Amino acid sequence: MMISGPRAMAALKALLERYRRESGGVAAVEFALILPFLVALWLGTVELSQALSLDRRISEVTASVGDLVARSPALSENDIANIFDITRTAMSPYSTAPAGIVVSAVDIDEDGKAAIAWSRARGRLPARPEGADMTAEIAEALRRPNSQVIVAEGSYAYRPTIGSAITGTMTLTERLFFVPRESEKVELCQDSQSGCGE
Repeated sequence: MMISGPRAMAALKALLERYRRESGGVAAVEFALILPFLVALWLGTVELSQALSLDRRISEVTASVGDLVARSPALSENDIANIFDITRTAMSPYSTAPAGIVVSAVDIDEDGKAAIAWSRARGRLPARPEGADMTAEIAEALRRPNSQVIVAEGSYAYRPTIGSAITGTMTLTERLFFVPRESEKVELCQDSQSGCGE
């Protein structure tokens, strides 16, 4: 027995509707299977962009500190503290607690050997000890006899918000070298010292 006319059309519509609902279920299952990967990809992108932003920020702060020190013929302890205070504003909106910055003046002798003349630090990095050998850490092209190189170092202990269980804390670092511009060497003076840098 064959169904014809309006009943046949109704049966066909019912069959197509049932097929549409079933394929919708397949799409929902497929979406449920792919959703964790999409969420992981999105979260990974957010974490990566934050890490790259922080890496760039610590590079900019390190460059700013080194540049400000290199353009001064002499600095007092108060001047150094003021330069370091820039880091708090420059790192905004990120926390400065996991950050560290070190600026060191490295004297080069007539034989091209490099040693720390003075070093100051702020944050989680320690200052380098006075007289410490830096010959291996400074490129030969920068070690002109009887000169000085300013070394600025920055560090940030980045702990991803979501992926920390996988990556742990990542240390973002930067080291930049500057040549004094206004004089052969940048002197570090006591705040009360007169005639410094003249």
